[in-house]
Amino acid sequence: MAQIKITARHTTLTDDLKDYALAKAEKLGKYHRRLNKIEIIIKQSKNSFTAEMIISVPRSSPIVGQVTDQSCFAALDFLTDKMERQLTKLKGKARTRRHRLRVNKTKMKWRGTAELKKEEFGELEQDDWY
Repeated sequence: MAQIKITARHTTLTDDLKDYALAKAEKLGKYHRRLNKIEIIIKQSKNSFTAEMIISVPRSSPIVGQVTDQSCFAALDFLTDKMERQLTKLKGKARTRRHRLRVNKTKMKWRGTAELKKEEFGELEQDDWY
């Protein structure tokens, strides 16, 4: 599981809030299995709370989300929903990239021997690919 760090700025971090944020952050592991670090920053302004989350994923730039709401717990709820969507999108991009590479490698293999020349046989049809 990822290392989870929770920070509070201009407010106190209660045990209930810390447990709630930990529970929400731990649920993000099912959307991407290779999370390195999750950092949650909770800020309080005059009449609202801002929750910010930074997720470090290998071979990718950090994923950042920020939500402002009147309730700290509601801000964390909206933030985890937002981060779930971002992680799902990132994982989908990686899957299509791997699929595309696999398809391109198989298309490069010709049916028959290596001595086939394009000039002798003309353009090969799609059926001639593996």
